[in-house]
Amino acid sequence: MRRNVLARLGTALLLVAAVGGCDGARHTTSFSIPPPDARTKLAGAGGIGVKVSVSDLRTDTSRLAGILDAFTQRVVIKVVTTQAVDAEVAKSIEMELASRGIRPAEGPAFLLVDIATAEGTASASFTGMYVWGDVVLSAKVLSGDGRILYSQDYRRNQKGFVPGMFPTKDEGKAQMEIVMAATIREMIDDGKLVEALIDGQGR
Repeated sequence: MRRNVLARLGTALLLVAAVGGCDGARHTTSFSIPPPDARTKLAGAGGIGVKVSVSDLRTDTSRLAGILDAFTQRVVIKVVTTQAVDAEVAKSIEMELASRGIRPAEGPAFLLVDIATAEGTASASFTGMYVWGDVVLSAKVLSGDGRILYSQDYRRNQKGFVPGMFPTKDEGKAQMEIVMAATIREMIDDGKLVEALIDGQGR
C-alpha cells in the first residue's frame, strides 16, 4: 500500500515538473496551421473568384489548448496566443483554395466560415503527452446578391501521442493545428461546396 502511494506521489511530482504549472497558469505561444500538400488543379479554377471571410465565435478567441492534470483531468495550464486565430484560418483556407487553382478575390462568390470550436488538449504521462484536437467549422457559400448557395458544418476530432519526458507545453495546440488543417482540407474537398463557388460566379 505504502509503495503504491509513494509511486503515485512520484508520478504526480514528475507531471507537475513536466508541465510546470498550477491552476490558472497561462502559456503564450504561436499559432501556425500546416500548409496544404500539393493538389491537382481543378479544371477552369482560374476563372473562379472567391472572397474568404472568417469569424471566430468562441468565447475566448485567444485560447488554443488546455493542459490537464493527469489525475484530476482539470485544466491547469491554458495555452493562448496573441495572434488573430480567425486571420490565420482565413489565410489557410485561401492557401488550400489556391492549391486547387482557385484565386482569392473580392468575389463574386463569398465563402463565410465560422470557427465554432478550435481546442487542443494535452495530458502528461511517464513516457510522453496524450493529445487531442477538436475543430468545428461552419461554412456558407453566398452569391454576389447575398443568396445562400450552400452551407455545411465540418467536424473533426483526432487523438495522438507525443513521446518524450520533457514536454514543451505546445503539444496540445500543435495537435489542434494539425486537426484544423485537416478540417480545412475536408471543407475544400467537398464537391458540393466547390460547385456552389462555381455557381456563385453568376455565369
